[in-house]
Amino acid sequence: MENQFVVSLLAVPALWKIGLSLALILVVQKFSRSLLAGVIAGSALLAFWAGHSPQSALDIMLESTFTFDGMMLLAVIVLVILLSSQMANSGMMAELVAAVQKRLNRRASVALLPALIGLLPMPGGALFSAPLIDDCDRDKALPPMEKTRANYWFRHIWEFWWPLYPGVLLTIELSGLKIWQLMVVMFPLTLISVLSGYLFILRRIPKDHAIHVSEEGHHAAGQILPLLSPVLIVIATYLGFMLLLPGTEVFSKYLPMVCGLSLAVLFVQVRRPLDRKTWKTMILSRRIISMVAIVAVIRIYGAYIESPLPDGSSLIVLLRSELAAQGIPAGLLIILLPFIAALTTGLTIGFVGASFPVVLSLLGPEPTALQIMQILPFAYGVGFMGMMLSPVHVCLLVTNKHFNTGLTGSIRALIAPVAFTALGIILVGGLWMMV
Repeated sequence: MENQFVVSLLAVPALWKIGLSLALILVVQKFSRSLLAGVIAGSALLAFWAGHSPQSALDIMLESTFTFDGMMLLAVIVLVILLSSQMANSGMMAELVAAVQKRLNRRASVALLPALIGLLPMPGGALFSAPLIDDCDRDKALPPMEKTRANYWFRHIWEFWWPLYPGVLLTIELSGLKIWQLMVVMFPLTLISVLSGYLFILRRIPKDHAIHVSEEGHHAAGQILPLLSPVLIVIATYLGFMLLLPGTEVFSKYLPMVCGLSLAVLFVQVRRPLDRKTWKTMILSRRIISMVAIVAVIRIYGAYIESPLPDGSSLIVLLRSELAAQGIPAGLLIILLPFIAALTTGLTIGFVGASFPVVLSLLGPEPTALQIMQILPFAYGVGFMGMMLSPVHVCLLVTNKHFNTGLTGSIRALIAPVAFTALGIILVGGLWMMV
C-alpha cells in the first residue's frame, strides 16, 4: 500500500511538481521572512518528489555548487558587497552626494542622487538615499508622496542590467548568457524607466536652483568622476578583458568581474584605508553570508530541474510535453511566473531564483543564446515591474517609513510609471522576437 502511494506520488505531472515547489518557496518565504528558508524547502520538495534518492540529490547539490564558475559567481557577490560597504564607510558616497548637490538643481538632484546610490547594490538602499532627497527639499516644498516616488523609482533604474546586482548576476548564471549579451538586451529598459520617471514623477518637481551645500559639504564635494573611480575601474577592467583577453571566458565568464572588483576594492583601501575592525565587521556581516547562501541554494534548485531523473528523462522534457498536451501557452507562463514570484517576494534575486529555472526550461533542453535574449525582456522586465509594485519590497517599505507615506497610496501612485514601462518592455521584447 505504501509503495503504491509512493508510485502515485511520483506519477504526478512535472508541471504540478515544479509549480508546487515554487508555491512552497513563496509560502515559506512569506511566513519565515527568509528567502533562504523558502528556496531550501522548495529544492528539497522538488528533489525528492522528482524521484531522486538522497545520494543522487546530494551529488547534484555538490556538482552544482563546487564548480569553478559557481565559485567565481560567489566571489563576485562577496566583492560587490565589500565594495559597497567600503565606499559607504570611507565617506566616498557622502562626498559624491555633496558633489551632486553642489552642481545640480532640485529636480535633477532628486533623480540623480538615488540613481547614484543605486549603482552600488545594498539591501534597503532607498533608506540611504531618502535623507538625501529630504536635503534637496529644505524648504519643504515637495509633497511627501512625490519624494517617495522619486526616491523609490530612480533608485532602481540600473537593476535591469547593471552586473553588480546579485539578481542580474543570477540571471546571467541561470541563462548561460554572457554579461554583454544581457546588457545589450536589457539596457533599453533603463532608458524606458528613466523616461517613465521623468513623465510621471520628475515633471511634478520644480527645477529651482542648485542646492546650497554647507561649507563642510563644499570642502568634501570633489569632482564626481574621481569619486566614481571604483565603479569606473570595474567597467574599464571588464572592457579590457573583452577587448584584449576575450579567451578568458573559457575559464569563467565572471573572471573579468572578479578582477575588476578586486582592483576596485584595493584602490579604495589604498586611497581611503579602513582599519582592521571595520574590515572584520564587513567580512563577517550577515549580509554576505546570507546572500552567498541564497545564490548557492538557488543554483541547486535550478540543477534539480535540469538534471536527469532515475528513469533517464528530465523535468524539463516532461514539462514541455505536458504543456503541449494541455494547450497552455508557454509565453503566458514566461510572463506570469516571474511577475507572481516578484509580487510575493519583493526581491529581484527572489523572483529570478524562484521562477527562472522554470521559465528557461520552457525553451527546451538546450535553448540558443538568441532564444533566451528574446524572452528576457518579458520574463525579467515584467517580473521587475511586479517587484516594483510588491507590498513586501524593502526599499518601498523603508521609503514609506522615512517620508511617512502610506503603502497603499504609494503603490497606487506607482501604477502609471509601471504601466508605461511595461508597455516599453513589451515593445522591446517584440522587437527582439523579430530578430
